[in-house]
Amino acid sequence: MSDFLDKLGEWASDFIIWLLDKLLSAGVSILESIPAPDWMANINNYSNAIPPEVIFWVAPLNFPEGLAIIMSAYLLKFLIKRIPFIGG
Repeated sequence: MSDFLDKLGEWASDFIIWLLDKLLSAGVSILESIPAPDWMANINNYSNAIPPEVIFWVAPLNFPEGLAIIMSAYLLKFLIKRIPFIGG
């Protein structure tokens, strides 16, 4: 009986892992099928067009890190607002 319960628990955990793998793979394939915008092809040209004076001030101010922090805060705020009874 103990062996049966062990096998049943192992099967259940394998099934959950398999199910999560399939769901995540489907999500990845959906995201990969979304075409990139046209302006993304020229992103290097846009970054090379920034004047050196701007880059001189952006580097010490840690602009990329600050922008990442601000965007993650907006994302977290958006997600919290979607939680019932908490986000209001």
